[in-house]
Amino acid sequence: MKAIGSGIFGLLGRNGSGKTTLMRILTTLLKPTKGKVTVLDMEVNKANQNSIKRSIGYLLLLLAHNGHSLFFKTATNMIGQGV
Repeated sequence: MKAIGSGIFGLLGRNGSGKTTLMRILTTLLKPTKGKVTVLDMEVNKANQNSIKRSIGYLLLLLAHNGHSLFFKTATNMIGQGV
């Protein structure tokens, strides 16, 4: 069992390493093929789907040319302005 504490995290990895699949499982969009996944002590399943979705946030960062992302810069500015 591996646990991640509370807070804000970045998920980095090569193409095809499972980042999107993991996020789809954690956000209840995809059912795990084996094992058990829990978010905030709730098992990821249809019964807990709404509670999990209300409890977590997911910000997708799309990279642009040379690793610079206009979306990330916009999001950072919005956070800095209290939006």
